Amino acid sequence: MPDTSDAYITGNPVFIFSETGGRVAAIAPVNSDRVRKGDILLQLENAHEERQFKKAEQSLLETEKETQERYIADSQNNAQILHAQMTYQQALIEYNRRLQSIGPAAISQEDLRQALKNVNSSKAALDIAIQQYRRNLLWLREADISQQKLIVQAREALQKAAEALDRTRVRSPVSGYVAHRNVHTGLHVSPGQTLMTIVPADQMWINANFTAAEIADVRVGQKAVILTEMYGNKVVFDGQVEGWDQDADAELSALSSAEKWISEVQKIPVRISINPMQMSQYPLRIGVSSRVKLLDRRTRSAHFSLVRKGINILRAYRKYLLED
Repeated sequence: MPDTSDAYITGNPVFIFSETGGRVAAIAPVNSDRVRKGDILLQLENAHEERQFKKAEQSLLETEKETQERYIADSQNNAQILHAQMTYQQALIEYNRRLQSIGPAAISQEDLRQALKNVNSSKAALDIAIQQYRRNLLWLREADISQQKLIVQAREALQKAAEALDRTRVRSPVSGYVAHRNVHTGLHVSPGQTLMTIVPADQMWINANFTAAEIADVRVGQKAVILTEMYGNKVVFDGQVEGWDQDADAELSALSSAEKWISEVQKIPVRISINPMQMSQYPLRIGVSSRVKLLDRRTRSAHFSLVRKGINILRAYRKYLLED
């Protein structure tokens, strides 16, 4: 079965950019680093945004405090009415008690006048408290509408300040590997400027280049064995043919018989997926060269038979790479 050393790791790059402009204060990852979704990749200078956020936060606290003070005043008004009402009732009870205890003839005019005076003064105090409560209630209702609007505005301002502050932190939208970083600390970046690229871990594959003659009998789903050299060691992966460049295939099919020799040298990229479990143990990066051998039913069965028996997978791979 065909094999090739003209094979390279590739993938779908995600371009990372900043939504706002500013000077780069810090950078977390370097090329080939693995990052997770949500990780901070880059931090812009944000002293201004920090001040605006704290200012908006303080404004909201003060606005909410004013609202609380209004309701505290309302509670105090209620307490004043209750106290005035109790005083009036107590004065009225005392006045009636004096009238009914012994009889009007036995009560001095001075005591009766004083009791009646207490009733009238406490009733007047109650009326004043009720009037004050009604005025405060009307004022509170009008002020409450205005105050609630202020609270909403303060919360919106805080939300905007928080978003502006968060935009100074460039986060990774996906989990994957940094493929290319073209920014450094101290550089002034503009909104929309590409800062780096990240290749999602689940969107990496190998482009293995074979001649048209070599892949004449290749089928989608066919198994492959992949050898890469990373981490100072050779690492073996299982792969599977996902497809190839149909345009190039069609162009070769249209060649005349005299031109068929081109198929001996013309390369067609074959897309081969990589076992995700193996790749999670040995992360790859864009551009790493590899050697790929496609397996037919015989070599595939023998290959996995050796693996199941515990024979070194690299030795088994070399065995089939050397087979014609």
